Amino acid sequence: MGVEIVVKLISMVLRLCGIAFFLYAAFQGVFGIGGSTSVFTGVGVLVLVILGTHVIDKFGQIR
Repeated sequence: MGVEIVVKLISMVLRLCGIAFFLYAAFQGVFGIGGSTSVFTGVGVLVLVILGTHVIDKFGQIR
């Protein structure tokens, strides 16, 4: 496989993991005992994952 395909695959997996963690944190914050802190943590992680995957995608395009 080419480098671009591997980079895109890694990026997609990281995005899916970030979305799954956000959904878990939001669920715990709304229905569990996590409160708003859990929701904010989920949003923060999701934003960092999106920014990180954007950088990874740009790195894959450079090579």
